[in-house]
Amino acid sequence: METRFQIKRHEKLSTILILLFFMCDVSVTLWAHNLAGFFAYASFVLATMAAGVSMVNASQRKINVKKEACVYCIALLSYVLSFLYNGNILFTDVLWYFKYLFIASALLRTTLWLFPVKIVFWGLVSYFGFIILKATDINVITNQVSYNIISVYLFVFISLYYISAVSQKKEVSYLPLIAVAVICFWTGSRSSIIASIVLALGTILFPQNGEKVLNKKRIQRMLIGGLFLIAIYYYFTTHGLMEYILQQYNTKAELELLKDTRFVIIQSYLDSCRQSPLSFIFGAKLTSIPTIKMFMTNPHNMYIRMHANFGLFFCVMIFFLSINALFFYLRKKSLYFFALLVLLLRGFSDIVGFSGNFDPLIYYFILGPLCYKRGMEKQRELEYFRWRKDIEKVY
Repeated sequence: METRFQIKRHEKLSTILILLFFMCDVSVTLWAHNLAGFFAYASFVLATMAAGVSMVNASQRKINVKKEACVYCIALLSYVLSFLYNGNILFTDVLWYFKYLFIASALLRTTLWLFPVKIVFWGLVSYFGFIILKATDINVITNQVSYNIISVYLFVFISLYYISAVSQKKEVSYLPLIAVAVICFWTGSRSSIIASIVLALGTILFPQNGEKVLNKKRIQRMLIGGLFLIAIYYYFTTHGLMEYILQQYNTKAELELLKDTRFVIIQSYLDSCRQSPLSFIFGAKLTSIPTIKMFMTNPHNMYIRMHANFGLFFCVMIFFLSINALFFYLRKKSLYFFALLVLLLRGFSDIVGFSGNFDPLIYYFILGPLCYKRGMEKQRELEYFRWRKDIEKVY
């Protein structure tokens, strides 16, 4: 008999606040460009409330607060030192960065409520699906931003979907992955398509709840998913959408025939860092690099942005924490391994983190193995099985 995992009242409130936080940025990008200032303040308030609710109600014994605070302090100190050296950001950006740390802190202390996470995820998917069915040019809805941002939002919400499902011991369906892959294919984002494949591979290789990699039920779901993809391909082909998508890829290929702009930017940034030891330690000034300045100081790479905004020592810390987390999740055969891997890979082609939408999720995944005290995972499992046992007694 299937039972529901018990979600506490304060965790439901935290979940809603976290979802509203991420939806603020989505709203500004897609619908309310003129209300950017309002949503910026709103997101900060929502992040503060989410952190407050989770910290007041969650048991602090589950989290090693000292280690968590140490990582956050290093992040803020690195941010300030790099700001003083290269001026790549404004001082207000340092203050705004607190909101990402607040959301990360809330995620660490909250078992996400799956029901509203599903509603928001499928609501966003339905919105883009409706646009695809109308054969709308993607540039119409992303006239002020890169179309890659669409895939970024999808990966944010599917990551929240993963976090919620895994923490409640629920099997992750293939349908969300298929939806994300189809929309990423429509946007023409090659890195997002690769990320979708990696995420799907993780769902197949690391099944939850003790299921075998291949059993009758999983094979049936894979076949249904394959048939669904064939049906989508047929619809795209018969309605002219495939021709439109291929045209986008061909345009990209012509623009990047010899060199991808991103590789040129990486090389220019590394050359700038080699010219000055201080730039190597604290990050180079982006406005002094012509290839980056021409894109309004957008390096199109999360790791360049991280080094430019935080400096070398913070980059080294994130590198070791990420490696530690990946090995931890790999040993546990957790879907979090692929979820974190996708976020890290996606950062090679866009400024999605440090500071950006991926920050709270990256902190959540890399701080989990570091800050959760021993026995917490086992304790959470015991709570879950006790809850199931109590429900079964009622019936």
